[in-house]
Amino acid sequence: MNKRKEKLFRRKDVTEWGCPPDQLRAAMDTLGNAEAAFNYMLPNATKQVNYLAEESAFFTSQCYKETRRVTMINYTMAREHFLDMGEQVHKHIYDINLAWGQFLDFYSDLNNARRAHEDSFVERNYIGEEL
Repeated sequence: MNKRKEKLFRRKDVTEWGCPPDQLRAAMDTLGNAEAAFNYMLPNATKQVNYLAEESAFFTSQCYKETRRVTMINYTMAREHFLDMGEQVHKHIYDINLAWGQFLDFYSDLNNARRAHEDSFVERNYIGEEL
């Protein structure tokens, strides 16, 4: 839209701008100021672009509000599920911790029993002693 207006401004022909006849004189006075001239150029197209911008802003706002609404509903559900999952993971980690403790206790006892057996074997057979 602005490129069209810039082209029209460079041509310096106010009759091509599409402004109403009663505003032609005021439009001619803006031939030295592009920003002011743009306000007179293509009023119908400008109205349409402004309408579309407002409509777009409305739909963007509605989408944002709906997204927030759904997110909050899903957030509450997700939070409950996350807490449930957290409790299950916590219990699972606790169970694994217990299992590792039992595993270490069992094999530590075996290790102690094996050591005691080896020590008694060494003593009975006089291994490592000089004759």
